[in-house]
Amino acid sequence: MMGMQMVPWHRSAVPKIGQLGNYVWQPSVEPKGSQARHQLERKDLKVIKKKEGDQESDITSRCEVVVSRLSAMNVVIPNLKKVKRYLLNYPDMIDLLEPVCAAVLERFPPPSQVALELYQDPESDDQYLTVYVRQHEYDKEILDVLDEVSNQFDDILCDTSGWLLVTTDFQDPL
Repeated sequence: MMGMQMVPWHRSAVPKIGQLGNYVWQPSVEPKGSQARHQLERKDLKVIKKKEGDQESDITSRCEVVVSRLSAMNVVIPNLKKVKRYLLNYPDMIDLLEPVCAAVLERFPPPSQVALELYQDPESDDQYLTVYVRQHEYDKEILDVLDEVSNQFDDILCDTSGWLLVTTDFQDPL
């Protein structure tokens, strides 16, 4: 691997760029100025071997806790297995879900329904989490309100490896 170095996994190695099998890509140099993480070139990344077991079980535990909390908040997760799989692949998204859903629920209390689903683009391999607001009757301002809620989390989302969309599909609640 030219321009790459293998280093032992360490829990403090948090800023992940992406994952490949049992390895995590992390910047070996800090971005300068306004250079964003996604602008780092491959030669500027180092490969870190993950420790087996403890991190994966920690991620699984965190995933279970957030799913349980979302359920207690009455967030509907129709395909829990797909959502969990996504969270295991993008663990930096786990801690973001509860505050996003809480903000959505604050603006759209019952009888509105908030659902967390994994969207799979039928024309590509692109997939991401989506928080849908569903109502029996829709106000013409719903998209503006959803944008306001979503904008609160834009800065945080820019630093995550996955993506989360807050929107509506104009469907009735499930």
